Amino acid sequence: MVDLPGDIEDPGRIFGTTPIGGGEAEKGGLAVPTQQFSTLMKQGTPMEMAGKSSMISPFGLMQGQPPLTQAPTMETLLAQMNNAQSTLGDINTQLNTPGLKLKASTKYLVKSKLTDANDQLRTFNSKIGGDVPEEPDISEFKGPLGRFFSYLTDGQNQMEAAKRQLQNLKDQGSNISPGDFLLIQVKLNKAQQLLEFTSVLLSNAVSDIKQMMQIQL
Repeated sequence: MVDLPGDIEDPGRIFGTTPIGGGEAEKGGLAVPTQQFSTLMKQGTPMEMAGKSSMISPFGLMQGQPPLTQAPTMETLLAQMNNAQSTLGDINTQLNTPGLKLKASTKYLVKSKLTDANDQLRTFNSKIGGDVPEEPDISEFKGPLGRFFSYLTDGQNQMEAAKRQLQNLKDQGSNISPGDFLLIQVKLNKAQQLLEFTSVLLSNAVSDIKQMMQIQL
């Protein structure tokens, strides 16, 4: 027992410190987090985690596509072609919305995605040995959105030619190598994604127009 100076009171029994909280370890008397900093960063901030939205955006549509796991057949390719044609019809309806005005950035994206989709369809036609229709004359389409209607017409022509060739190959029982079959499916999937991207863009623009009209009323 050590004698303390008179001016120092006896501290009595000294109890242990409070246990270190979860996720921390003691090292040299200091609380050290046991969870890796990189793991914490991956979790994101509470605001980021709470603010995630389930709404579909055009950019989200182009990401996270599931891998191609099902072996393609003539039937699946024809079904995909029909879906792509249906999306083209939706885009045509959206572009015919009265009073539709597109921002310069939206026009650029629509032009880029439609021309890219048509290029994919041309490659598709070429790979299956079908006719590759020429691009329509843009001067035949009038109005501020005329160029977009020319792209839609081009896409429809490419799809009709591809469907005829696919049907011919199916009727003749022609075989396509697995490698070529997978390649043409990838091209068709890419075209379909680009068209869906465009449809979402225009859907947002049409929604903005309708909201403006309701506010004016």
